[in-house]
Amino acid sequence: MMGRACRPNEDDNSRCLVYCHTPKKDFYKKFLLEPFPVESSLHNHMADHINAEIVSKFITSKPDCVDWITWTLFYRRLTQNPNYYNLEAATGTLINDYLSTLVEDTVEELVNSKSITVDDDEMGLIPLNLGMISSYYYIQTTTLDLFSRSLLPNFKLRQILEIVCASTEFEQIPIRHGEDKILRSILNEVQYKLEKPKFNEPDAKANILLQSHFSRLPLSSDFIYDQRVILEKAVKIIPPLVDVISSNGWLKPAILAMHLSQMVV
Repeated sequence: MMGRACRPNEDDNSRCLVYCHTPKKDFYKKFLLEPFPVESSLHNHMADHINAEIVSKFITSKPDCVDWITWTLFYRRLTQNPNYYNLEAATGTLINDYLSTLVEDTVEELVNSKSITVDDDEMGLIPLNLGMISSYYYIQTTTLDLFSRSLLPNFKLRQILEIVCASTEFEQIPIRHGEDKILRSILNEVQYKLEKPKFNEPDAKANILLQSHFSRLPLSSDFIYDQRVILEKAVKIIPPLVDVISSNGWLKPAILAMHLSQMVV
């Protein structure tokens, strides 16, 4: 229960009261007064960070990757709370094996996405064009891999828009209960219809809200906020898309991608 807190020129302090069931009192006191430790999520996004360091030439080999990891919060928390990171115990051997496996998996992921290549001795790491584009624009390597695998020289604006909306960056767009009906009604008013749309998927929602922006359709407050987030992400995603298309020497889809960028802003 909270009252008016710190009204200008009237209050010097404020008070917040938390009412709870008596057995829960100690739990909430501990929750408020003893903060939980902060754990790292670096291991879930290792490929993007390692790729950026390879492009900057701070990391040039697999041993450099391991050394770089030892300077991170992730490594500190790994030794303090190994179970959180699916490690049985914080022994030297287990940690070394864990880091070696993590680096090998990360390098393999980057090689498969054509972000980097490994030299002949299987130790040196060399950045490739997609990795450089990803690092320059702060775009996830999975998105650049999607662009590289999906784009074709005969693509129209509709297909380019669909690829943009399939980017990894849009995966965190919230999907609320019951909004599929509203999205379906908006889809009926936009220019490009989706084939077999899944309204509970972020890519469909991103596509529909981007097109609603192009047509300046009125939206509810929740959708206006989501649309703003989508537009901010799209502005970052389209320039690297243009670079990928240009790297292939495709003029028409590059012009269409630049037109799409103008439509977004």
